Amino acid sequence: MKLRINKQSIRLRLSQTDIKQLRGNGLVSVPLYWGPNENDLFMYRLSVEEETASGVYFSGDHIQIKVNKIEIAQWLHDEQCVSFEFSVTTAMQALVVLIERDFKCLTPRNENEEDLFENPNDKC
Repeated sequence: MKLRINKQSIRLRLSQTDIKQLRGNGLVSVPLYWGPNENDLFMYRLSVEEETASGVYFSGDHIQIKVNKIEIAQWLHDEQCVSFEFSVTTAMQALVVLIERDFKCLTPRNENEEDLFENPNDKC
């Protein structure tokens, strides 16, 4: 799972394995080690919740994005559904969360893309 934060938006891109894991146990979690000590760790997580409203939760060492199971059901099970989006009210302005399938790039680059989805576009 890839994480991108830009201004008031969070984007998560999930591979095929990430989505299988989310379907299976309702959680994908990625560690980011950012320093020389084992406690220099930041986690980002995506979870599917039965009775929780979709939202973003932040603690000093992790960010968790929770999505309601009913709201994300179509995206989880329909590969034609590319993305799922929701927004969260904040003190200043809405925070937009976009969860999407991670597609293979159309131009070669130095990254292993075996677990990514086939790109539906045939040219750049």
